[in-house]
Amino acid sequence: MAPYAYVQARGRWLGPVAAICTSLLAVPTQAGTVPYVQSFSDSSFIGTTPTLVLGFGSTVDSASSELWANTNYYSLNLDSSGSVNGWTFKPGAYYAVKTNTDGSLPAAFAGGVLLNESNTLGLSSTSTPLAQMDAATTLQTVVGQQYTVSLNYWGDNRPGQSYSLDLYLNSAKVYSIAGTEGSAGSLATPYTLSYTFTADSTSTNLGLGQSTPAMASPIINNLSVTAVPVPAAGWLLASVLAGLVGVSRRRPMA
Repeated sequence: MAPYAYVQARGRWLGPVAAICTSLLAVPTQAGTVPYVQSFSDSSFIGTTPTLVLGFGSTVDSASSELWANTNYYSLNLDSSGSVNGWTFKPGAYYAVKTNTDGSLPAAFAGGVLLNESNTLGLSSTSTPLAQMDAATTLQTVVGQQYTVSLNYWGDNRPGQSYSLDLYLNSAKVYSIAGTEGSAGSLATPYTLSYTFTADSTSTNLGLGQSTPAMASPIINNLSVTAVPVPAAGWLLASVLAGLVGVSRRRPMA
């Protein structure tokens, strides 16, 4: 083949390949997208009924938690449907709030949701997944997109006892993390749970709970759901161009 004819022939397929690579590079990524963030350290969650405060409760319970040596527990500020701020809670979920040594609330409000036992016996039911799910909300998701769920947690007022923090997607338990509670105020910073999933629908129900028969339970805060960045297509363009260079070098010239 003559050099000019070869250039023409190569140009006929090089153009479409370059166009495809350009279109791949033009695919937008979703890096840093935050479809959902919820801080439970929000006074709108706290109810008016104290369930365990300094000077109140049995000798077994104490107004403390693993993170805060002085912790009062209240009901949640739920509406008639058992919801607040887009979250639905089962009976047994309470609000934990950091307090001063005299039981009063500090100027800087700090709290979290206690995923407590789900029935009057102090045990989480195992009859259905929903019975174990103490808190749930619905997220808008993109089919095929990966998301990472992240939250902080720590134990309540049962030093030495173990608990299980469970994550649910569309009512199915997908992840559990075990913890053993330390003494009151012994934890400098909360623990972190992180889990990545791929959405299979445009609406995903996210649930949290604990399923151990012990009285120990996790307290949660700072939940976020972020989209995992789509991989860049630059590597594909580089690979194709490298291949074209290799082909052109090996192609015999007539």
